[in-house]
Amino acid sequence: MKSERKLIGFKKYKKMYDREIAPWEHLPKTLTISELLNPLITIKEYFDTGLPKKKFGKIDEWRDFVIKEDYYNDPDLGPEPLLLVYDQNLRFMEATHLFLLKQNDLNRFPGRMSKDELDIERREWDYYPINLSDDEIIDPYCVLENCFKEFPPQIYRDNLHAWLHAALSTHTDFDVLPPIDVMTFQNCIKRLIDAGWLLKQRLE
Repeated sequence: MKSERKLIGFKKYKKMYDREIAPWEHLPKTLTISELLNPLITIKEYFDTGLPKKKFGKIDEWRDFVIKEDYYNDPDLGPEPLLLVYDQNLRFMEATHLFLLKQNDLNRFPGRMSKDELDIERREWDYYPINLSDDEIIDPYCVLENCFKEFPPQIYRDNLHAWLHAALSTHTDFDVLPPIDVMTFQNCIKRLIDAGWLLKQRLE
């Protein structure tokens, strides 16, 4: 009976996500005034709690609970750690998108590098992106452009929301979240994290 109720819930979410989206829905919803004025604050804050590799581990764990017939429940803290990961990644997405829009408006792209400078970064940084090509590492803005072309902010937000419900449910409806779509979105999240890390490191 519980699984049947969960299935009905997922059908409702499928209807909610499969819809036309108004342009204003892509606007940030979770950032403060100071963060709207300077979204780089939020990008830097995201990495205060760990390097990208640690973030990828959290994303991989979340994905596992999305696609398997089990639900997330930390033995000490319950669902709260997953809610924190959801909040952090939602705010990070909104900040990176807003940062991209601001730089496009200014036609200024700080953080672009020459190929010769990459070897210096590789030697000096604690972490170097593993999900990006050299061309993308040189210009992380192209990664942001491609990620938000594939998953515009509200679609990205809807996917995070669907992942949250699936990971906290005992049932995953693969009509709503096909595993191939889950993996595609997971790849986008990781690429966005790597691009944000490059900007954070280069603009400090």
